[in-house]
Amino acid sequence: MEMKRKKISVTSQILPVIMLVVAVVLPMIYSTNYYIQLFSQTLINLVAVLGLNVVMGLAGQTNLGTIALVALGSYTSALISQATGSTNLVGLLAALVVAVLVGFMLGYPSLRVSGIFLSLTTMSVAQIVYSLANSMQWLTGGAMGVKDISEPNIFGIEFKTQAQLYYFILVIAILLIIFSVRLAKSKYGRALKAVRDNPEAVESVGLSVTKLKLMAFLIATILGCLAGVFYTWVMQY
Repeated sequence: MEMKRKKISVTSQILPVIMLVVAVVLPMIYSTNYYIQLFSQTLINLVAVLGLNVVMGLAGQTNLGTIALVALGSYTSALISQATGSTNLVGLLAALVVAVLVGFMLGYPSLRVSGIFLSLTTMSVAQIVYSLANSMQWLTGGAMGVKDISEPNIFGIEFKTQAQLYYFILVIAILLIIFSVRLAKSKYGRALKAVRDNPEAVESVGLSVTKLKLMAFLIATILGCLAGVFYTWVMQY
């Protein structure tokens, strides 16, 4: 048993290093914009799934509306950046504000419904966002989408190549992975797991299930919208 634990421990330490090296080297080997965009989209999906893991993996709350969060972050960032004609930082901040509002909107139903009913609620949000994005042509461009989005400019730093943007998203993704790991091991992470396993026991020790569920949904929506912003920056569409 001790030998197995040591092997698992060594593997858990070496594997992240190998994955990091691969992530850093890949754009150097496959240097065309097509491949680098694919690598960036992988990181974008990773960011969205990190948020999904908090609400579903830790808190045990069903959320089938992650794609709606990505869409809201993407459209908000694109439209505001296009309207202001200024730095993409404005669009990013606006997307985060939307994320907080949607987080509360999705979090409160989880206080009263669960299981398949919460699944249907979050799925409905995804369908509503999809329908609005297609029907509001005057705002979203309908099926043609929002085009001609400017290159990302954060605090005066311009990302003119796909490789530069990829490494920027990679750094953010690594920081978010570290945050997710530390959250899972923190007292808040343990409390979220307790909400998943036995909410009555959580309330019996004086913890607020309401606040914990809302926190989980807020983190999920923020990361989902952030993934949408990154998608807009990478695809410029």
